[in-house]
Amino acid sequence: MASSIKFQWYGERAMNKLKLGAGRGLDQCGKLVVNEAQRLIRSSAKKSSGRKGTGVSAPGQPPATQTGELLDAFTIERKGLSIIIGNRAQHAKWLELGTQKMRPRPFMRPASANTKDKCVEAVGTKIRQATGYKKA
Repeated sequence: MASSIKFQWYGERAMNKLKLGAGRGLDQCGKLVVNEAQRLIRSSAKKSSGRKGTGVSAPGQPPATQTGELLDAFTIERKGLSIIIGNRAQHAKWLELGTQKMRPRPFMRPASANTKDKCVEAVGTKIRQATGYKKA
């Protein structure tokens, strides 16, 4: 009597589910980082309004908003399993990194650092949801 064993490979389907979940998690992460950057800018504006009435943020602190352009110019772009978060405002780079005449007023790097754990959690949750994995 002959016996047979049939093996079926579901690796491609599993990888597609992993990629779907990771992509959804990255999308959520992008929103978390942008929301945090906007919160930092708004928070700095409230703090800076008392600085001799200038509305200018202190070096090392997130920039104070004056026109709202910086707040409205955030972009999130996903390319495969990478995400690019940016800001189209012309002065965003100068504020983040500083210039020869102005010390940096970072907002993107602190926002990224502040949301790192939430981003990791979001990606993990979305992967678990997409793959149907249940925590024990």
